[in-house]
Amino acid sequence: MILALLLFAGAPGPAVQEPAAEEPTPAAAMLAAAEELAAQGKYRAAWNKYRNLIRRYRNSPEAAIAARRAGGANGFLGWADLRRSGPSANRVDVVVMGDGYTLDKQDSLDRYARYVPDIFARHEVFGEYIGYFNFLRANVFSAESGIDGYGRDFDTALGAANVNRRSGGHVSVDRAKVMAVLDELPEHDHLAIVFVRGTAPGTGGGGVATIPGRPEGDMLIHEWGHAFAGLADEYSDDVGYTGDPGTSVNVSNDPSPERVPWRHWLEAGVKGVGVYLGAAGRARGAWKPTVRGCAMQNGRSFCVVCREALVLRIYSLVDPIDDCSPPAQPLVLPAGAQPLTASAPLEFRLTVLEPESHRLQVAWWVLPPEEAPPPPRPLGGTFAAGDRRRRGPLAPIPAEPAARTRPGRGGVHRFRLDPDRPPGLYRVVARAWDDTRLPGERHPWVLKDEYGLLESERAWWVRID
Repeated sequence: MILALLLFAGAPGPAVQEPAAEEPTPAAAMLAAAEELAAQGKYRAAWNKYRNLIRRYRNSPEAAIAARRAGGANGFLGWADLRRSGPSANRVDVVVMGDGYTLDKQDSLDRYARYVPDIFARHEVFGEYIGYFNFLRANVFSAESGIDGYGRDFDTALGAANVNRRSGGHVSVDRAKVMAVLDELPEHDHLAIVFVRGTAPGTGGGGVATIPGRPEGDMLIHEWGHAFAGLADEYSDDVGYTGDPGTSVNVSNDPSPERVPWRHWLEAGVKGVGVYLGAAGRARGAWKPTVRGCAMQNGRSFCVVCREALVLRIYSLVDPIDDCSPPAQPLVLPAGAQPLTASAPLEFRLTVLEPESHRLQVAWWVLPPEEAPPPPRPLGGTFAAGDRRRRGPLAPIPAEPAARTRPGRGGVHRFRLDPDRPPGLYRVVARAWDDTRLPGERHPWVLKDEYGLLESERAWWVRID
């Protein structure tokens, strides 16, 4: 069936000439100028440019954007990269913004924002995968500075407020307002770190880590664990939480070893992993996997259970393969597409991501059509667009690889297909995977990858005459 579909493919159509790019309108040019001023840190000038745009081109789409951003007492000025590792389409984009920072205090937010990439780079887990992250700043201005609560109400862009007052008050922001800011950016992953002007414990969840005051590394990493991977608190101090703690990656309301989410770590006999009473801000009724040093309790590093969840979360957004050449081809070629031909040696290139201290594994197969692996089958579940869990695990390939390759500069792997094979049609498959085995570690960082997030593939049809 596959071969018949391939043979049925027709010749490619005539080339289509791309239309010339149009000159931007004056309103579009003014909007771009305002964004560029903000990217350069010239915030008052950017605000003035937006206001001029509203006055001069009030009926234009660009004026509507400017009015949304700078037409009120609170608003958004623009964005800029703090550290860029690669295209947003295949990186975790972390956007740093502030609440309670007035138009004339944006420089203070910028100073804090610059610390964030370094905090991540120095951390055990995020530092290993720092090349998988982009960091951006988004400059949000507020009319006033302060945190709502205890009879006080401040006019701020993101609505910072005290929550859980029984424990002395934690600071949270309005997630919908944060997402509205993120939607002003060309691309984002619904992830933000928000610095709030004030002093109180922070919060994290739903993609947003709220950090009052200065960027202290331990607090930031703890709240990011909540925001990014949905990790639960592992401390047992009473902070006013009531009711069933539920079950998350690292906390269970059931102490049965066969039912806790980290059962696979228990079965592997990993030292220090057990079922320990006291978690989720409760002395009773909640259990955690470790008792020493987890960042979700009072430590700096993550326990093995939380670390696994973080790595899987990274790979839910980042494909191990960054690029390939020639462009990959689906199992069933669309009408008009043709297999590659190998009348001479044909080189394939695969560019993979590069962790800091270990390499991704890459293997190549040259298979007859009947042995070509089928497309992945989703396992079910509701996941956002761009979440790689939607794909499902790759089908196994029983055959031995034709080659295993090591990377050259920039994570580029090369494989040459020589035309000395018997004539016919072949499926060339390249797979890359992260075994998460780091130097000096007894166990891999990930023991259970049910969605196949650590692996990816590209494939091509090749005809040898």
